[in-house]
Amino acid sequence: MSEFFIERFYNNQSVQRSYHFTVDFDMVEVFTGNSTLDKFNNDSTSPIKHHHVKNIIFPYTIFKKEVQPMGIFNKQFAVLDDNGYELKIELQEDAQTNVAQFILYLQKRIMNSDGTYNPINKSKININVSMYNYNGEEVARYKFNHCMFMNATEPNYTYDTSTAISQVLTFSAEEMIIAKESPTINIDGAPNFTTQRGRGGGRNG
Repeated sequence: MSEFFIERFYNNQSVQRSYHFTVDFDMVEVFTGNSTLDKFNNDSTSPIKHHHVKNIIFPYTIFKKEVQPMGIFNKQFAVLDDNGYELKIELQEDAQTNVAQFILYLQKRIMNSDGTYNPINKSKININVSMYNYNGEEVARYKFNHCMFMNATEPNYTYDTSTAISQVLTFSAEEMIIAKESPTINIDGAPNFTTQRGRGGGRNG
């Protein structure tokens, strides 16, 4: 292999670091766009900051195989095989117990103290996950819309260790949009959305 191809191989090679990301919780009314204007709204005064998020796990669209016999042959088809996007976000607690308060806040968005449920547009939130390159530039954004809070793991308070408290929150999103900034490719001014896929119970589900 020539030196030119070797040099081009190493010059073009790059990796995405697992820690080059941020997570934002968007507390808008998801169908009207109105902000709830509370202390957990996604702004500079929100107690939940980027450093609270230790990690996040989310899936892509999942398919299963179906087979249809056609004479002596079998035709294979891919069909959707899931019920929404399940996100697992681990938050590290701070000395002000903001994570615990955030969990209680998410629960209250769904159900009131008298046992009544809130409207769908008030109980769901949007979650944005941004990815960055070596220079700190945002290169991609995952937008999870209409997220329902499902549960949180139990905190472990103990005198046996000095480990920081962290809890994993589970959300179920109806829609994922993948946006990517492509200034060198999008020279025609077209939108930056490279992939868009909606699924789940629908906007009224």
